[in-house]
Amino acid sequence: MNAATDTMDPGTVALAVAIGEARRRLQTVAGDCAGLEASLLLGRVSGLNRAAQLASPELPLTASVLTAFRHLVDQRDLGNPIAHLLGEREFWGLTLEVTPAVLIPRPETELLVETALRTLPRDAPVDILELGTGSGAIAVALAVERPAWRITATDISGPALAVARR
Repeated sequence: MNAATDTMDPGTVALAVAIGEARRRLQTVAGDCAGLEASLLLGRVSGLNRAAQLASPELPLTASVLTAFRHLVDQRDLGNPIAHLLGEREFWGLTLEVTPAVLIPRPETELLVETALRTLPRDAPVDILELGTGSGAIAVALAVERPAWRITATDISGPALAVARR
């Protein structure tokens, strides 16, 4: 992060200091979301949610947490998507696994789910085939909303299908 904290004993770096350094570093790639992204990345490696982070800004980070956090910040600074670093993305109120093998579900894709729910019969049997399912976001969202619908999701990519299955 910077020379001063790199030479410090990692156990003496407070949570708020590490978040502040990461926020400044991520400003270029994350803009106004740099602080949020830093907090999410720290949460991934520490297990501390944002509320816990805010409640304990003076908490010293262990060497392993600080090292893992700095690695994720490095990866984000290189332009890797936050969803890939976190391994998940929220879609339609669901937390879905995301890896480099699949496209990251976008908010605009929720419009497709909304349109299907609005236009297809609610109570009648409906067969749906999703080609190129990727993470399975559309198929899973529709299945949650309409359990009686028969939904088949497929993809040419084996790794993508593995993500969708999970």
